[in-house]
Amino acid sequence: MRNSRLASSESFNRVGKRAEIAFHFSSEGELEIIRPIIDQCLAQGHLIELLFTSLSVEAKVVKLCELYPEKVRSFRMPLLTFFPFFFGQNNYRWLSSKKLMMVRYDFLPELICLRPFLEKFILFAASAKSSSNHDWRFFFKKGLYQVFDDLFPTTKEDHQFFLDEFRGTRLRVHGPSELRSIQINKRQVQFNFHANGVHKVLHDLITLNERRMIIAQLWPAELPFLNSSRFIEEIRTGDTLCYIAPHRFDSGFVSEIREGLMKIFGASTPIYMIEKTSCAEDILSILKAYQNKPGPILSCVPGILCELYPLFKKSYIGGGLGKGVHSLLEPFVAGNSIACAHNVKRSTEYDIAKSLGHEITIVDSAKKFEDFVFSPLHKEVDITHFIEENEKSLLGLLRLLEISHA
Repeated sequence: MRNSRLASSESFNRVGKRAEIAFHFSSEGELEIIRPIIDQCLAQGHLIELLFTSLSVEAKVVKLCELYPEKVRSFRMPLLTFFPFFFGQNNYRWLSSKKLMMVRYDFLPELICLRPFLEKFILFAASAKSSSNHDWRFFFKKGLYQVFDDLFPTTKEDHQFFLDEFRGTRLRVHGPSELRSIQINKRQVQFNFHANGVHKVLHDLITLNERRMIIAQLWPAELPFLNSSRFIEEIRTGDTLCYIAPHRFDSGFVSEIREGLMKIFGASTPIYMIEKTSCAEDILSILKAYQNKPGPILSCVPGILCELYPLFKKSYIGGGLGKGVHSLLEPFVAGNSIACAHNVKRSTEYDIAKSLGHEITIVDSAKKFEDFVFSPLHKEVDITHFIEENEKSLLGLLRLLEISHA
C-alpha cells in the first residue's frame, strides 16, 4: 500500500515526533475549506497530519507534502479495511497528534473510535442541510455529534440549528465561519497570469472581448440551456466571448460536451478546444483563429478555474441538474452575476450568498438562460466585511487549537 511505501506517509511516531494537529477530509473542496488553518500551522513551524479518503484530492495532498517534506505527513484512509488493533492500514498506530479536526460529515468509525486517545476532537464546516438531520436518523446521529468537543457550522442557519439541538450539552457550538472564502480571495487577488506562458496567453484570449461570460463545471445534461438562437448568434458574431469549462476532463466526458456544442452551434461555427496538455503556442493559434471566426471556447486547462472568475462578470455554474450545484463561492467572491440550475438545497454557499444579499438566478430552460445572459448585471455585494469576519473566525479557531503565536 502507498501508506507504507512513501516517505511522506511515514508516521511521525516512527521518528519520535508528534504532530500539532491532524485533519481529515474527503475531497478537494473540503481541503480548501481548511487550507487557511493548514497554512497558518505550517507558517508557524508546526507538524501536521493529513488523512483523506478520496483519490480526487490525492494530487493536492502530494503537492503539499512535497512543499513541506519535513512538516507534513499524509495517510490514505482504507475504505474497506478497518483493523485498528492489528497490523496493516492502522491509523491508530500511525496518528501522532492528540488533536483531530474532521471536515463536514464523514463520520468514519475508525476516526470516531479515536476519541479516547484525543485531547481535542473538532468538527468543522458542519451543515444542518443533510436530510438525516431532519428525520428519524437524527436520533442516532445526534449521539455522533456529541462525540466532538467543538463544532463549527458554516451558515447562520446551521449555527442556530446546532445551537438549539445541543444547548446544555458538553458540545460547544461556535459561531458560523466560511474560511474557504479567505483562501479564494487570496488566490484571486494574488494570482499572476504573467508568471506562466499558458496562463498569460489564456488571459489574452479571454480578454479579447469586453463582453464575456463563463460556463463552468458544465455537465452534458445542461447543454440544452445553451440552445438559444440569440445566445448562439451573439457567440458567432463575437459580440460575446463564451468560455466553457467542463466538470470533468476525461476524454469521454469532454467529447460528449463537444459533440453537444457542435449540434447546438452547427457545422459553420468552430468549437475551439483547449486540451489539458495545450501549450502557449496552441492557445495563441486559437486566439488568432478566434479573431477571424469567433466560436465557443471549450477549455480543459487544469487548476485555474478559481483564478479565472475575476476576468468575467457573468457565470453559469453547473451541477444543478444532478446531485447539487458546484462551488458558487468562487464566482461570488469574484463579484460575478451568477446563474445555476435548481438543485441548490445542499449548497451552503448558495445560502451564504443569498444571506448577504447576492441574487442568484435559477435556470430551468434555454429561455431562462437567455434572459440571464442578456439581463443587466446583478447588484454587486461588498464582501469586505464577510472576509474580515471570517479572518477573525480563523484567529479564534487558532486560539482554540492552542496554536502558538495566534
